[in-house]
Amino acid sequence: MPYIIRTVKEADKSANGSKRQQTEPSHSVNNDNGHIIQAPILKRRRTAPYGCSFKEFLVCKPIEFSGNEGSIATLRWIEKTEAVIKISKCVDEDKIMFASNLFKNAALEWWNTILQSRGTDRVYNMEWINFKERV
Repeated sequence: MPYIIRTVKEADKSANGSKRQQTEPSHSVNNDNGHIIQAPILKRRRTAPYGCSFKEFLVCKPIEFSGNEGSIATLRWIEKTEAVIKISKCVDEDKIMFASNLFKNAALEWWNTILQSRGTDRVYNMEWINFKERV
């Protein structure tokens, strides 16, 4: 008898012997003798590393920001960008890098000034809340 079927049978016997209710989802499996047994559904595990590439970030269609739209448009841009970051599962280290690459025109000039005056390592390692305050 295959190992998996024997293991499932043993689990089924121990579950029936203790008269516990089944709390995990399961599906029916036929064993070698034609008996139907309940086999637990295995949870899907993430095989890819957590995070996203800039290309995957752009697939979520974030909007560009030029810096002259006004305060309401700026708040909307921040909200939309945060939603895209969450959907694409960006890691914290990439948030500012990805978001700042959406700048254009006046916002891009302003950002380049920040990078030159404070240094790229320091700026890209700042907290997201500090980035939002600066924008």
